[in-house]
Amino acid sequence: MRLPWSTAAISLGAAGLLVGAVPAVSAAGPADAPAAHADQRPAWGPCPPAEKELNATGARCADVTVPLDHSAPGGRTIRVKISRIEARDPTHRRGILLSNPGGPGGAGLASTLALRPTLGDVADRYDLIGFDPRFLGESTPLRCDPAPPSPTPP
Repeated sequence: MRLPWSTAAISLGAAGLLVGAVPAVSAAGPADAPAAHADQRPAWGPCPPAEKELNATGARCADVTVPLDHSAPGGRTIRVKISRIEARDPTHRRGILLSNPGGPGGAGLASTLALRPTLGDVADRYDLIGFDPRFLGESTPLRCDPAPPSPTPP
């Protein structure tokens, strides 16, 4: 027995709705950060002297401490330099916007300077946060041991 076209379409549509109603399985999230890292409060101060434009806008900078190896959060730490340009209208402040410089290899402490004019009134209500990624700019530099000398072929 063949179903009329409209009955088949309604049945398929209902099946599609039921499939969409199945809850998604959530992926496991990252491990909790150690309290020493999660509870940091940046000590805001002047930005490095080389960051003349940031300092001219009234931006403040700070260091945050992060694990060198996230799979060993209790091990060696490094510092990441962050910057903050405060919301232009602090009475209506809604939060922060973090600017990620992308990469690989780009410092981003002052990335908010280029971003701010494009945000219009959003910059009135949000603090703009920039940062130098691990091992770049004002963050802890990467130091590698030199490679051992290779034997010279005869």
